[in-house]
Amino acid sequence: VFVGLTNLPQACNLWTQMLCACNVGYFYGIAKQTVRPSWGVTANLMVRGARCNHTIQFKQIYPKTGGGEDIDFVYQYKKWHHDWKSPVTVGVPEAVVSHPWWNNGQTCYKQIMGW
Repeated sequence: VFVGLTNLPQACNLWTQMLCACNVGYFYGIAKQTVRPSWGVTANLMVRGARCNHTIQFKQIYPKTGGGEDIDFVYQYKKWHHDWKSPVTVGVPEAVVSHPWWNNGQTCYKQIMGW
């Protein structure tokens, strides 16, 4: 699983300043922090196609707004991989995407509730 760098925009109001201050988006930048991240955010993952293993899927139990599905997906892949001697996840900080603020930067506790 290749984990890329996901950039959030600059803070645009008090709500987004708070999100930055409490480091809610830490795992969005995990590819810069470590070569072997434990998981990465869904916005910037690359995995082998579903033809390799149809049992690894995003589960419907997670909220549509996000929250936990990326962790579960990567750990399903790790469980299937079995070969713990070679890395399952690799940070690729050169693979960069931009992710917008949730709810256009307006207050949205629902997005981060339970993180």
